[in-house]
Amino acid sequence: MVRIPQVLWRSEQFASQPSVGGIAVTVTAAFVLLAALEWLLFAAFSAAARATRSPILAPRASRIKLGRRALEVLSMSVLAALGVQAHEQLGGLGAFGALSGDAAVARALEYHPLSARLALAQLAYQCFNSYISVRDRDGMIFIGHHLATGLLCALAQGPFLHAFAPFFLGLTETSTVLLCALATFDPDPRGAGVPGLGALFPVTTQLLGVVFTLAFIAVRIVIWPCMSLLFWVDVLAVLGARAHPPAVCYAFLVTNAGLSALQVLWLGEIVSTAVTMFAPQRRKVSAAAALSGTGKAEHHLN
Repeated sequence: MVRIPQVLWRSEQFASQPSVGGIAVTVTAAFVLLAALEWLLFAAFSAAARATRSPILAPRASRIKLGRRALEVLSMSVLAALGVQAHEQLGGLGAFGALSGDAAVARALEYHPLSARLALAQLAYQCFNSYISVRDRDGMIFIGHHLATGLLCALAQGPFLHAFAPFFLGLTETSTVLLCALATFDPDPRGAGVPGLGALFPVTTQLLGVVFTLAFIAVRIVIWPCMSLLFWVDVLAVLGARAHPPAVCYAFLVTNAGLSALQVLWLGEIVSTAVTMFAPQRRKVSAAAALSGTGKAEHHLN
Protein backbone atom coordinates (compact mmCIF):
# COMPACT_ATOMS: atom_id res chain seq x y z
CA MET A 1 0.00 0.00 0.00
CA VAL A 2 1.36 3.39 -1.04
CA ARG A 3 1.61 5.84 1.83
CA ILE A 4 0.63 9.38 0.83
CA PRO A 5 2.85 12.06 2.48
CA GLN A 6 1.05 14.33 4.92
CA VAL A 7 1.29 18.06 5.42
CA LEU A 8 3.77 18.59 8.24
CA TRP A 9 2.95 21.15 10.92
CA ARG A 10 2.42 19.61 14.37
CA SER A 11 5.56 19.37 16.48
CA GLU A 12 5.15 15.62 16.99
CA GLN A 13 5.40 15.14 13.21
CA PHE A 14 9.01 16.31 13.45
CA ALA A 15 10.09 13.75 16.04
CA SER A 16 12.15 12.24 13.22
CA GLN A 17 13.62 13.82 10.12
CA PRO A 18 10.89 14.72 7.56
CA SER A 19 10.76 12.79 4.30
CA VAL A 20 11.31 14.48 0.94
CA GLY A 21 7.68 13.75 0.07
CA GLY A 22 6.44 15.33 3.28
CA ILE A 23 8.56 18.43 2.64
CA ALA A 24 7.28 18.74 -0.94
CA VAL A 25 3.63 18.33 0.07
CA THR A 26 3.98 20.84 2.90
CA VAL A 27 5.67 23.48 0.71
CA THR A 28 2.97 23.05 -1.95
CA ALA A 29 0.14 23.28 0.58
CA ALA A 30 1.65 26.36 2.19
CA PHE A 31 2.07 28.02 -1.22
CA VAL A 32 -1.61 27.46 -2.02
CA LEU A 33 -2.64 28.68 1.46
CA LEU A 34 -0.59 31.87 1.19
CA ALA A 35 -1.93 32.60 -2.29
CA ALA A 36 -5.49 32.10 -1.03
CA LEU A 37 -4.87 34.36 1.98
CA GLU A 38 -3.46 37.09 -0.25
CA TRP A 39 -6.55 36.92 -2.48
CA LEU A 40 -8.88 37.01 0.55
CA LEU A 41 -7.09 40.03 1.98
CA PHE A 42 -7.32 41.82 -1.37
CA ALA A 43 -11.03 40.98 -1.53
CA ALA A 44 -11.56 42.25 2.01
CA PHE A 45 -9.83 45.56 1.28
CA SER A 46 -11.79 45.87 -1.97
CA ALA A 47 -15.03 45.43 -0.03
CA ALA A 48 -13.86 48.05 2.47
CA ALA A 49 -13.07 50.43 -0.40
CA ARG A 50 -16.59 50.08 -1.79
CA ALA A 51 -18.19 50.47 1.63
CA THR A 52 -16.17 53.49 2.77
CA ARG A 53 -15.43 55.05 -0.64
CA SER A 54 -12.00 55.86 0.74
CA PRO A 55 -9.75 57.57 -1.82
CA ILE A 56 -6.76 55.77 -0.23
CA LEU A 57 -8.22 52.34 -1.01
CA ALA A 58 -9.67 53.32 -4.37
CA PRO A 59 -6.62 52.42 -6.52
CA ARG A 60 -6.38 48.68 -7.17
CA ALA A 61 -2.60 48.83 -6.70
CA SER A 62 -3.07 50.18 -3.17
CA ARG A 63 -5.36 47.31 -2.22
CA ILE A 64 -2.87 44.80 -3.61
CA LYS A 65 -0.04 46.39 -1.61
CA LEU A 66 -2.12 46.52 1.56
CA GLY A 67 -3.04 42.86 1.21
CA ARG A 68 0.56 41.87 0.61
CA ARG A 69 1.85 43.86 3.59
CA ALA A 70 -0.82 42.35 5.85
CA LEU A 71 0.12 38.84 4.72
CA GLU A 72 3.79 39.60 5.34
CA VAL A 73 3.11 40.81 8.87
CA LEU A 74 1.08 37.67 9.58
CA SER A 75 3.68 35.32 8.07
CA MET A 76 6.65 36.98 9.79
CA SER A 77 4.81 36.89 13.12
CA VAL A 78 4.26 33.13 12.75
CA LEU A 79 7.92 32.56 11.86
CA ALA A 80 9.10 34.69 14.77
CA ALA A 81 6.85 32.73 17.15
CA LEU A 82 8.21 29.43 15.82
CA GLY A 83 11.71 30.81 16.32
CA VAL A 84 10.97 31.67 19.95
CA GLN A 85 9.62 28.15 20.57
CA ALA A 86 12.67 26.55 18.99
CA HIS A 87 15.01 28.79 20.96
CA GLU A 88 13.31 27.85 24.21
CA GLN A 89 13.83 24.18 23.35
CA LEU A 90 17.56 24.85 22.95
CA GLY A 91 17.87 26.93 26.12
CA GLY A 92 17.84 30.41 24.57
CA LEU A 93 20.68 32.70 23.52
CA GLY A 94 22.19 32.53 26.99
CA ALA A 95 22.94 28.84 26.53
CA PHE A 96 24.74 29.45 23.25
CA GLY A 97 28.54 29.47 23.38
CA ALA A 98 31.64 28.89 21.31
CA LEU A 99 32.61 25.28 20.69
CA SER A 100 35.52 23.69 18.87
CA GLY A 101 36.57 20.39 17.39
CA ASP A 102 34.23 17.44 17.77
CA ALA A 103 31.82 19.43 19.95
CA ALA A 104 31.31 22.02 17.20
CA VAL A 105 30.81 19.29 14.62
CA ALA A 106 28.26 17.52 16.83
CA ARG A 107 26.28 20.74 17.33
CA ALA A 108 26.27 21.45 13.60
CA LEU A 109 24.94 17.99 12.71
CA GLU A 110 22.46 17.56 15.58
CA TYR A 111 18.77 17.25 14.70
CA HIS A 112 16.26 19.48 16.54
CA PRO A 113 12.55 18.88 15.85
CA LEU A 114 11.36 22.48 16.30
CA SER A 115 14.26 23.81 14.23
CA ALA A 116 13.29 21.39 11.46
CA ARG A 117 9.72 22.69 11.59
CA LEU A 118 10.93 26.30 11.49
CA ALA A 119 13.24 25.63 8.54
CA LEU A 120 10.41 23.97 6.63
CA ALA A 121 8.04 26.85 7.37
CA GLN A 122 10.66 29.33 6.14
CA LEU A 123 11.30 27.26 3.03
CA ALA A 124 7.60 27.29 2.19
CA TYR A 125 7.30 31.02 2.78
CA GLN A 126 10.42 31.88 0.78
CA CYS A 127 9.14 29.87 -2.18
CA PHE A 128 5.97 31.95 -2.17
CA ASN A 129 7.89 35.15 -1.43
CA SER A 130 10.22 34.58 -4.38
CA TYR A 131 7.22 34.21 -6.69
CA ILE A 132 5.62 37.38 -5.32
CA SER A 133 8.84 39.36 -5.64
CA VAL A 134 9.21 38.33 -9.28
CA ARG A 135 5.54 39.12 -9.95
CA ASP A 136 5.71 42.55 -8.35
CA ARG A 137 9.22 43.35 -9.64
CA ASP A 138 10.76 44.00 -6.24
CA GLY A 139 14.30 43.93 -7.64
CA MET A 140 17.17 41.47 -7.74
CA ILE A 141 18.40 42.21 -4.19
CA PHE A 142 15.11 41.09 -2.66
CA ILE A 143 14.67 38.16 -5.04
CA GLY A 144 18.23 37.03 -4.32
CA HIS A 145 17.62 37.33 -0.58
CA HIS A 146 14.49 35.16 -0.75
CA LEU A 147 16.14 32.53 -2.96
CA ALA A 148 19.26 32.38 -0.78
CA THR A 149 17.21 32.02 2.39
CA GLY A 150 15.09 29.31 0.77
CA LEU A 151 18.22 27.46 -0.33
CA LEU A 152 19.58 27.45 3.22
CA CYS A 153 16.25 26.18 4.55
CA ALA A 154 16.27 23.34 2.04
CA LEU A 155 19.87 22.40 2.85
CA ALA A 156 19.14 22.59 6.59
CA GLN A 157 16.82 19.60 6.21
CA GLY A 158 20.04 17.50 6.10
CA PRO A 159 19.93 17.99 9.11
CA PHE A 160 22.50 20.76 9.27
CA LEU A 161 23.02 23.70 11.64
CA HIS A 162 19.67 23.30 13.39
CA ALA A 163 21.15 24.97 16.47
CA PHE A 164 21.40 28.25 14.52
CA ALA A 165 17.98 28.05 12.85
CA PRO A 166 15.98 29.60 15.73
CA PHE A 167 17.95 32.84 15.50
CA PHE A 168 18.62 33.22 11.77
CA LEU A 169 15.26 31.87 10.59
CA GLY A 170 13.02 32.94 13.48
CA LEU A 171 14.14 35.62 15.91
CA THR A 172 15.46 37.88 13.16
CA GLU A 173 11.91 38.11 11.81
CA THR A 174 10.90 40.16 14.86
CA SER A 175 12.42 43.18 13.13
CA THR A 176 10.95 42.11 9.78
CA VAL A 177 7.43 42.20 11.22
CA LEU A 178 7.96 45.85 12.07
CA LEU A 179 9.55 46.55 8.68
CA CYS A 180 6.56 45.10 6.83
CA ALA A 181 4.18 47.18 8.92
CA LEU A 182 6.29 50.30 8.37
CA ALA A 183 6.50 49.69 4.61
CA THR A 184 2.71 50.02 4.44
CA PHE A 185 3.07 53.76 5.09
CA ASP A 186 5.64 54.37 2.33
CA PRO A 187 4.29 57.41 0.42
CA ASP A 188 6.14 56.66 -2.83
CA PRO A 189 3.60 55.35 -5.40
CA ARG A 190 6.39 53.16 -6.83
CA GLY A 191 7.30 51.87 -3.36
CA ALA A 192 5.89 49.16 -1.12
CA GLY A 193 3.32 51.29 0.67
CA VAL A 194 -0.10 52.80 0.15
CA PRO A 195 0.09 56.47 -0.94
CA GLY A 196 -1.71 58.75 1.50
CA LEU A 197 -1.72 56.30 4.41
CA GLY A 198 1.39 57.77 6.02
CA ALA A 199 -0.02 61.27 5.83
CA LEU A 200 -3.20 60.02 7.51
CA PHE A 201 -1.24 58.41 10.39
CA PRO A 202 2.00 60.43 10.73
CA VAL A 203 2.58 59.63 14.42
CA THR A 204 2.07 55.91 13.85
CA THR A 205 4.52 56.04 10.94
CA GLN A 206 7.24 57.73 12.98
CA LEU A 207 6.66 55.48 15.98
CA LEU A 208 6.97 52.35 13.84
CA GLY A 209 10.12 53.81 12.30
CA VAL A 210 11.74 54.30 15.69
CA VAL A 211 10.76 50.87 17.04
CA PHE A 212 11.86 49.13 13.84
CA THR A 213 15.22 50.90 13.83
CA LEU A 214 15.91 49.90 17.43
CA ALA A 215 14.87 46.30 16.78
CA PHE A 216 16.92 46.11 13.59
CA ILE A 217 20.07 47.40 15.28
CA ALA A 218 19.64 45.10 18.29
CA VAL A 219 18.90 41.92 16.32
CA ARG A 220 20.69 42.36 13.00
CA ILE A 221 23.61 44.66 13.81
CA VAL A 222 24.51 43.63 17.37
CA ILE A 223 23.45 39.97 17.77
CA TRP A 224 23.74 38.89 14.12
CA PRO A 225 27.57 39.26 13.88
CA CYS A 226 28.04 37.36 17.17
CA MET A 227 25.88 34.47 15.98
CA SER A 228 27.57 34.56 12.56
CA LEU A 229 30.98 34.20 14.20
CA LEU A 230 29.84 31.06 16.07
CA PHE A 231 28.18 29.89 12.85
CA TRP A 232 31.46 30.19 10.90
CA VAL A 233 33.44 28.41 13.63
CA ASP A 234 31.07 25.43 13.56
CA VAL A 235 30.93 25.19 9.76
CA LEU A 236 34.71 25.43 9.45
CA ALA A 237 35.00 22.66 12.04
CA VAL A 238 32.67 20.51 9.95
CA LEU A 239 34.76 21.23 6.85
CA GLY A 240 37.93 20.32 8.70
CA ALA A 241 36.43 17.04 9.87
CA ARG A 242 34.90 16.32 6.44
CA ALA A 243 31.68 15.45 8.25
CA HIS A 244 29.28 17.01 5.72
CA PRO A 245 29.36 17.68 1.95
CA PRO A 246 31.78 20.59 1.35
CA ALA A 247 29.47 22.14 -1.26
CA VAL A 248 26.72 22.48 1.35
CA CYS A 249 29.12 23.99 3.88
CA TYR A 250 30.41 26.55 1.39
CA ALA A 251 26.86 27.39 0.34
CA PHE A 252 26.04 28.26 3.95
CA LEU A 253 29.22 30.31 4.40
CA VAL A 254 28.81 32.28 1.17
CA THR A 255 25.12 32.93 1.81
CA ASN A 256 25.78 34.05 5.37
CA ALA A 257 28.46 36.43 4.13
CA GLY A 258 26.10 37.86 1.53
CA LEU A 259 23.20 38.24 3.96
CA SER A 260 25.55 39.85 6.50
CA ALA A 261 26.60 42.39 3.89
CA LEU A 262 22.93 43.12 3.21
CA GLN A 263 22.42 43.96 6.90
CA VAL A 264 25.05 46.70 6.59
CA LEU A 265 23.52 47.94 3.31
CA TRP A 266 20.06 48.09 4.85
CA LEU A 267 21.43 49.87 7.93
CA GLY A 268 22.68 52.63 5.63
CA GLU A 269 19.23 52.88 4.05
CA ILE A 270 17.62 53.04 7.50
CA VAL A 271 19.91 55.87 8.57
CA SER A 272 19.19 57.75 5.34
CA THR A 273 15.43 57.29 5.83
CA ALA A 274 15.66 58.39 9.46
CA VAL A 275 17.41 61.60 8.44
CA THR A 276 14.66 62.29 5.92
CA MET A 277 11.88 61.46 8.38
CA PHE A 278 13.08 63.43 11.39
CA ALA A 279 15.03 66.26 9.78
CA PRO A 280 13.16 67.18 6.60
CA GLN A 281 14.10 70.84 6.85
CA ARG A 282 17.78 70.33 7.54
CA ARG A 283 19.98 72.36 5.23
CA LYS A 284 23.37 71.58 3.83
CA VAL A 285 25.50 74.71 3.61
CA SER A 286 28.18 74.78 0.93
CA ALA A 287 31.77 75.44 1.85
CA ALA A 288 31.81 78.56 -0.33
CA ALA A 289 28.76 80.01 1.39
CA ALA A 290 30.20 79.23 4.81
CA LEU A 291 33.50 80.91 3.99
CA SER A 292 31.77 83.98 2.58
CA GLY A 293 29.73 84.28 5.75
CA THR A 294 26.46 84.59 3.92
CA GLY A 295 24.92 81.61 5.72
CA LYS A 296 22.72 80.97 2.72
CA ALA A 297 21.79 77.31 2.31
CA GLU A 298 22.04 75.97 -1.20
CA HIS A 299 19.57 73.11 -0.98
CA HIS A 300 17.41 70.97 1.29
CA LEU A 301 17.92 67.32 2.06
CA ASN A 302 14.86 65.49 0.78
